[in-house]
Amino acid sequence: MHTGKWLPTGFNLFLALLLIVSCEKQNDLPAPASTTPQTKTTDGLVPMPSPVFVVWFRRDNIPSALTNFQGRFGGWSFVIGSKGYIGGGTAVTTNSKLSTAKNVFSFDTATKAWSQNATPPSVVTGGEGAFAIGNNGYVLTGSEDVTQYTYAYSALNNSWSPKAPLPGIPRYYAVGVAIDGKGYIGGGAYQPGLGLNFNNWTQYDPVADRWTEKARLPNEPTYGGVAFVSSGGTGGKAYLCGGYDNEGRLSKALWQYDPATDQWTQKTNFPGSGRAWAVGMNTTNAGFITTGWDGSKTLADVWRYNFATDTWGTEPNIPYTAPIQGLNGARQHAFGFGIGNIIYICGGLSGIDNTSARADLWSLGIPN
Repeated sequence: MHTGKWLPTGFNLFLALLLIVSCEKQNDLPAPASTTPQTKTTDGLVPMPSPVFVVWFRRDNIPSALTNFQGRFGGWSFVIGSKGYIGGGTAVTTNSKLSTAKNVFSFDTATKAWSQNATPPSVVTGGEGAFAIGNNGYVLTGSEDVTQYTYAYSALNNSWSPKAPLPGIPRYYAVGVAIDGKGYIGGGAYQPGLGLNFNNWTQYDPVADRWTEKARLPNEPTYGGVAFVSSGGTGGKAYLCGGYDNEGRLSKALWQYDPATDQWTQKTNFPGSGRAWAVGMNTTNAGFITTGWDGSKTLADVWRYNFATDTWGTEPNIPYTAPIQGLNGARQHAFGFGIGNIIYICGGLSGIDNTSARADLWSLGIPN
């Protein structure tokens, strides 16, 4: 209804810009940013200014060949170039039928479209311990079976090949990162909940196809945590956080690994709720922890770690499937990856049972 009055010029400009962005692609619908300012200043959490053009955008859902596909959860992800790859885990249909998700899909951040890639061997079902080096992605350990396999995906040839298996006792729910042309796997469990967790840290050399034990994590062994790296994986450091310890407690300790010195340093504790089954990822200038399970509910909050200042801040929560104010996109066992200054989150479980599986993909651009 026309009121006979004009809104302030600055607000009109904002609406015009938002309309232009929204029209670039039909499903580029911005979700409302969180309206609650962050004011806590203890334990490494610093106030963050109100986001400016920092909004979530809805992208195309994870594809599937299944009839009545509802969602997918519990697999692996890595980044090669401008594409984020997801695979493994469990696929769920709207009539609650479960199946092992064998298909691999990549999301091209340039075209904003999904493509199907070569299917890996049948043993590659889980793979939280995944990382990418150059044009190759590596998947190992598992979330459905206790495994030691290592398989490499070549983006150049769109093919899979076996590599040297991870040494030692088989495990699942480990974490993986890549720094300076080397891959690293740490944590995990042989039998979650029974105090059979690991704190060893193992390096993979893709040229020699060989694993080498490195300095163990100083903290109590955990499984179901997250990892991210600084400096885009070049001349950088690894960061590990979260997960369950041997006593069943959710850890909030953040540990930094320097491959140049093979040493661990404890950093500012994670200030959010302790969690497992979350997503850890990084952009060019920051690390992120989002989603997960805090022992009683799934989560939608987004936490940003500043490498330079060792401090934490927040970003807008992940939205609900439809951009409706007041609802959120809480989930666990989701897929996620960061490319450039944009983070992506997709799939996962909204609750604790398989019927809450989801397939929505969202992206959030982070200002420098």
